[in-house]
Amino acid sequence: MRDLLLGKKPKDFDVTTNATPEQVRKLFRNCRLVGRRFRLAHVMFGPEIIEVATFRGHHEGNVSDRTTSQRGQNGMLLRDNIFGSIEEDAQRRDFTINSLYYSVADFTVRDYVGGMKDLKDGVIRLIGNPETRYREDPVRMLRAVRFAAKLGMRISPETAEPSADPTPGNLTERYPTGTSV
Repeated sequence: MRDLLLGKKPKDFDVTTNATPEQVRKLFRNCRLVGRRFRLAHVMFGPEIIEVATFRGHHEGNVSDRTTSQRGQNGMLLRDNIFGSIEEDAQRRDFTINSLYYSVADFTVRDYVGGMKDLKDGVIRLIGNPETRYREDPVRMLRAVRFAAKLGMRISPETAEPSADPTPGNLTERYPTGTSV
């Protein structure tokens, strides 16, 4: 959605659904399940692969036998297969501009976190608490910079602030040795 709304040609489309990967596999003969951290369905459509993800949910509460999540001691997400609603999925995305959904049912854009405003204003903003979100996935820091450069946008102050202190003590305290970034 983001690229289309910016007038750019998207390299691909992300398909999300409330169906689990196993349910998607039952619907499509040419489908295989991939991924450990994020379980996905790849549906082969001629030479194309359509990647289908299930809406992700929050980590709190009861977890059924078909949904799993694991975190490292530093809070980094190691596995995230807790399924949820479209609203919960929007909260689990990294940046507001990456959390826009196009509904094929009524041809509308659904925005649960202010992504349309940030897209219009040219702002890269993390969803949720930046310190927590960077701890879950340190690569988000690099993604923020990459999106800002690629899209000609600026990083919001609250998104930039937790990564602004690059002192070795600060980084190693938050992301111990052995953490991939």
